[in-house]
This record gives sequence, structure tokens and C-alpha cells, in this order.
Amino acid sequence: MRSLIITTMIISIIFNSHCAVAKGQIVNWTKSENLVIANIDWCLNHSPSNTECPSNIRKKNPETPRVTESDTVQVAISGFNFVNYELEVSIAETKIESYVYLNSLWNQLLGGVSLDLIADFVATRSRDRDGEEAPEPLLEWWKKLDETSVDLANLGRAYSGQSYLSESDLQFLVDSLPDIYGQDGKSGWVGELNSLRLTARESLKRSRMIKNFEAIDNLHQQLIAQLNSYALLVNKSSKGYVTSIKKKDAGTLVDVVLNATSLPNGSKAETTSFSYLSESKFPLTFHAGFTVSQLKDSEFQALRSANGQDIFAQIKDEDTTQSLAVFLSHPFGRKVGGKHNYYATLGTDIDDLGENIYVGLTRRVSENWLFSVGAAYGKQTVGEQPAEGSPSTNIFEIIKEEREAELFLSVSYQLF
Repeated sequence: MRSLIITTMIISIIFNSHCAVAKGQIVNWTKSENLVIANIDWCLNHSPSNTECPSNIRKKNPETPRVTESDTVQVAISGFNFVNYELEVSIAETKIESYVYLNSLWNQLLGGVSLDLIADFVATRSRDRDGEEAPEPLLEWWKKLDETSVDLANLGRAYSGQSYLSESDLQFLVDSLPDIYGQDGKSGWVGELNSLRLTARESLKRSRMIKNFEAIDNLHQQLIAQLNSYALLVNKSSKGYVTSIKKKDAGTLVDVVLNATSLPNGSKAETTSFSYLSESKFPLTFHAGFTVSQLKDSEFQALRSANGQDIFAQIKDEDTTQSLAVFLSHPFGRKVGGKHNYYATLGTDIDDLGENIYVGLTRRVSENWLFSVGAAYGKQTVGEQPAEGSPSTNIFEIIKEEREAELFLSVSYQLF
């Protein structure tokens, strides 16, 4: 599994798919001290024609910055239609065990809105049980509630078929707010409905239609709540939405998926995704590659001799060990062209963490390729006391493990 993860990461990086720009989508990154912000313009990513999107992300930085275990990540979404869609943010974490292991060594070394009124207006239109005519103010109040609910539904359906909002879409929604609250916050639909409610309440002094009033008042309260919700969602769409991702341990690969869900039917719409690695607080470079060492690669198979004693046949005897290894390297010296050329290196094999440890120096040979040399510390299995009377020299009575230090060489590719 570890080999698969790292190999997949290497392939992804070679084809430039390890960045936050996934499937042509744009994530703009900014970083200040221990805060990293992933800015996502939903309109820019999902509109068929993004020329009207209210975005300046195109001119900014799509490269993922170095996110460390000390950093909090915020996801800032703009251009999203919160009036008609719900945004679900899901986060998946994958521990890269080799990174965690090597980082621990370095630490040791370095110390909705619903737009439909639920109640039935028809039930409140007519007369009460004793046949009394409903007062005119009560009917006017109900009539205005009915008209306003239809107007609100029309506003809500304006962009119900798209999860993104262009600049003109946003302007339309913002321009609808004065209809709800008026220019001074006291008139508009809300102010007019509250005024009609008060007048209707006064009219009940000459009427016994309390039940009718209570039924209409229930609709009134629902509609006022929906108007307020609509205004909140318009402001949320206009100002954007920010969610935070807590600090993650070093060596954690974080995959973030944002799903838009249609509020009327709950169906999934567009998706935006990106990923990043939570790196060490130390300025360590993570690279992986093909490694050759002079550690002997030996294997033995247990056999049973004629007298019942176990003996061991050597079935593999290679003078070198070849493996896929990962490294965390600490830079030293001055930067050249924005990157260091020399590093102190710690590494281990991906398949057997800690079985072989590589300690040495690394030299950058190109933008992302590095060459490492140093000592490989690992266990070697050797046979002792050749079995008496055996026709083969590869049969031993005893095998033992010895930890040796031998030369290693590696060519690797920088992952992070």
C-alpha cells in the first residue's frame, strides 16, 4: 500500500496533477504566517462562459504553497449560489507512513432555504364556523402574504438551475434585497407585512375570528423567516463562504472535495476538489526514487536434515540491494535560483520502513531531480558453518543477521 501511494504520487507529479489545479479547476493560494487560504471561485470553475465571473483569481498564484503541521488551512468560496444549492465540504486524510517515520527521526535529531409555504392558504380565506365575514384588514394581510410568497418563490427560482453566480447574477440578487427590507430597513415586504399584521390584529376587537388570525399569523411567521433566510443566503453568496481545516500532523495527505447539492431535490451537481500535504515544521524536502546500496541481498530457506536438524539453503545471494526509497532532506548553504542545491539526507525503503536507513548528502541536479550518496545502514543475513556432507556450498547449519554500513546511491524526484 505504501509503495502504491508513493508511486501514484510520483506519477501524479510528473503529469502535473499533484497541484491544486485538478481537472482544469483553479485554486488560488495565499499564505501569511501560519494561515494558508485556498481561494475558489465557483463561477470561474463551473460556468460555461466565465468571462462575467467576478474573479481576479486568474492572475494570482495557482501553485500550492508549503503547508506545514503548524498551519491552519482555510477554504474561501466565492461565486456560489447558496440560495438554491447547499455546499458540502468533505475532507479525507491519508497518512504517508514513510514521511511520518522520517520526520520523527528529524525531530529526534533537531529536537436552505425552502421557498414554498407549507400551510394551505385556502383554509384561511373564508369564514369561521359561525359564518362571520372576515374583516377586510385580515383579508388584505392574507392577500399580501400570498403575493409576497409568490414573489419570493420567483426570486428564488431565478438561478435555480446553476450552482454558480456571475457578476450580473449576484447583482440581481443583491438588488432584490431592498424589495424585502426597503432602503431604510423599515419598509419593503417585511415592513408592509408587519404593518398589515398589526392592522389585522386591531380589527379583531370587533370580531370573533381569532382562529383565522392565528392561522394566518402562522403563515406570516413562516414567510418572514423565509424572507430573512433568503436575505442571509444572498449576502452569503455575495460575500463568500469560508470554512477552516484544522492543523494536520506532518505526513498527512489531505484531500478536500466540495459538492454542490440542489436544494429542491437534493441531487448532486458540480464538484471541486484539491489536495495538499501537511509537511514538517522543519524545512524538509520530500523526494523518492531508485536506490542502490552495497548491502547484500540474501534469502535462506529452512530445510530438515536426515537427523531432524534444521539447516538453511541460500536461495538468493546478490552483492547489491535495489529498492524504491523515500527521503526527507534538510537544506544547507545558500539558495540558488530559489532552491537549495545541497541537503543532509535521511531515507528509508518504502516497503520496509526502518529496515534500511540511508544517511548522506543530496545534490540537486535539476529543477526537481536530486542525486544522493552516503551510507546505508541495514541488516544482512549471512550463513555460517556449512553443513557437513552437503554436496552444495550454499547449505548452512546457522544463519544470523548483522547490521552493516555500506555505500548507497540514489536518483530521486522531489515530491514536496
